[in-house]
Amino acid sequence: MREMIFIMIYVSFDMILSAYLIGNMTTLIVKGSKTEKFRDKMEDVIKYMNRNKLERDLRNQIKGHLRLQYKSTYTEAAVLQDIPISIRAKISLSLYLPYIENASLFKECSSEFINQIVIRLHEEFFLPGEVIMEQGNVVDQIYFVCHGVLEGKESNLRVKQLESDISFHIGRQEAELALRVNGAAYNGDFYQLKSLIRAGADPNKADYDGRSLLHLAASKGYEDITSFLIRHPVDINLKDKFENTPLLEAIKNGHDNLAALLIKEGASLNIDDGGSYLCTAVAKGDSYFLRRLLSNGVDLNSRDYDHRTPFM
Repeated sequence: MREMIFIMIYVSFDMILSAYLIGNMTTLIVKGSKTEKFRDKMEDVIKYMNRNKLERDLRNQIKGHLRLQYKSTYTEAAVLQDIPISIRAKISLSLYLPYIENASLFKECSSEFINQIVIRLHEEFFLPGEVIMEQGNVVDQIYFVCHGVLEGKESNLRVKQLESDISFHIGRQEAELALRVNGAAYNGDFYQLKSLIRAGADPNKADYDGRSLLHLAASKGYEDITSFLIRHPVDINLKDKFENTPLLEAIKNGHDNLAALLIKEGASLNIDDGGSYLCTAVAKGDSYFLRRLLSNGVDLNSRDYDHRTPFM
């Protein structure tokens, strides 16, 4: 009988000691883990809710939001904080660019401008039925719905006016940027032009006459600007409203070296009425312009609108 009592006491003591050791080991292993931090935070929140006697619906919303944050911690910026900024920018572009570039708010905006928006985005998760914003709230950020469905009331006049104001502001910024970059190309300010394009100016943007930056640079003979623009995805054979190409602008203004550079990069005159240019050059006695036209592939027998050739 004594032996049985001793064995029972010994086994009970062994079980208690084992449980104590296992509990301490588990605590040491998980100490500082995300799960422990989540539990501690949840306990603090529950104490706060009990102390302030919050209603049940609000309690459930708070608990659900904390659980959602815990499950989505892999998207937090802290995960990528040790990765270089350049790589983080590439990650953002690969994840969010398809959503932002299709947003109607940024229609006709340059790709550089959209890229700057994309690399500054961060993810947020919301529970089903959660209210994101209400009328009258002060809003300091823009939300883009990437996954799921956003329910809301039909836009009223104030919202439509706000959307119009934002679109107008973006359009005005784009117009001012285009005006500045055109001025830089016309005046030969290479460094300002390069800075503006890197800031988001579209090198293919044309003015009211359909003249691109390459037209302006070619007409003025700016070889450095022309070389810089050629390295960007510009249309080297773009025609303006008067059917002039950058190569024709260079030839008309006597910039032979620049014309040779354009030809080397694949530029062509693309003149539909070569006879008119030949006849005009002959009528003015401009042998230099005539020689440049012929050396760049204009047919000597081309006719103008009156079917005249340079010999008639």
